[in-house]
Amino acid sequence: MIKIQKTVMVAMAVHLLFFSASCAPTTKLTRVWKDDTYKGGFLRSIMVVDLSKNTLRGKMLEDAFVKQFKRKGVRATASGAQVSSNTALDVDTIRAEAQRLKMEAIFVTHFISVKDKSVFLHPSIPPPPGEKSFASYYSSAQYSGRDVEETDVGMKSNLYETSTEKLIWSVSSESIDANTVDELVESLAKVVLKNLRQDKLIQ
Repeated sequence: MIKIQKTVMVAMAVHLLFFSASCAPTTKLTRVWKDDTYKGGFLRSIMVVDLSKNTLRGKMLEDAFVKQFKRKGVRATASGAQVSSNTALDVDTIRAEAQRLKMEAIFVTHFISVKDKSVFLHPSIPPPPGEKSFASYYSSAQYSGRDVEETDVGMKSNLYETSTEKLIWSVSSESIDANTVDELVESLAKVVLKNLRQDKLIQ
């Protein structure tokens, strides 16, 4: 009788483990581009900027990336944490704060629709001209940030060198079957940072 109970308990544990793993969101990169002319080496400090329309989700996304960057030894901060609620978070403010804090790069990210195939370009195709500089991309992309409710979402992330405001890395990703926003942002952050390490932009 005891052996049967142990067998049942083990089977239930395995089932729960499998069920939990199967419910975790699946995140994959749909496109990665890197500027081959970039010679700046590993980045040691990065400011994270989210463009989501939902302020709470935007903060969660920024915090998730900051957390992952810090785990990799990168000095990181969320853009929203550096200004007061009365200060507009615009291009000039972010630029000034990034320079004041001596951030080497600005990481701009936002949710997109998985149905918008225009962002999932072939890796060999460089990003559109409007994305090549931080100011031009921020000004246009802030109106395309999505308040994501569905469980299948995409995300666009661009990395800009602070000193030149030049685009040095760009990635599009897709997450499927996310149960919670926490799961979604954690999954996205881990996959994106893994590729940043592979591209030798962070250690």
